[in-house]
Amino acid sequence: MLETIITTLLTSGLVSGLVSLIFNHKSQVRINSLQAQLARQTLQYSKVFETTEKTIVTLYHKLLMVETVFYLITAASDVEFNKEKDKHLDTFGDFKRYYRQNKLYIPKDTAVKIDAFITAMFDMEFDLFLTDANNWKGQRNQIIDKINAMLESLTNDFQNVLGFPSEKTDNP
Repeated sequence: MLETIITTLLTSGLVSGLVSLIFNHKSQVRINSLQAQLARQTLQYSKVFETTEKTIVTLYHKLLMVETVFYLITAASDVEFNKEKDKHLDTFGDFKRYYRQNKLYIPKDTAVKIDAFITAMFDMEFDLFLTDANNWKGQRNQIIDKINAMLESLTNDFQNVLGFPSEKTDNP
């Protein structure tokens, strides 16, 4: 009888040990699979994060260049304006091309503001070939307000990407 009890205990111990070993192995395989999947997703997110960050910073810089050239051109005399208008068109064209190529990385609210700005600037470019500098000078404050709103939006977007709390002061 004692032998039976010892045999039963040993057998059940072996069986439970074997079951435990199989269960632990399957669990470890699943854990390893999940860790590998998490590492891939982290790498993908990291690349998107870096691209988003670079896009926002570059777009901010290009918008500052547009603002600078716009200030210079609208403050110029008619003669200087005509000499410098190509510089503005090139700077704005560079901004517009970069934005369109990277729009996917810009939050929708900011993209709506940039699209409206591009439309307004396109209309002004068209007017430039039909009229003189006065049309641009008359719209200076409106354009500068739009540029400032976009710069504020890009600042907030950048801070959000970095995880900093930002004050929502975007103007519609």
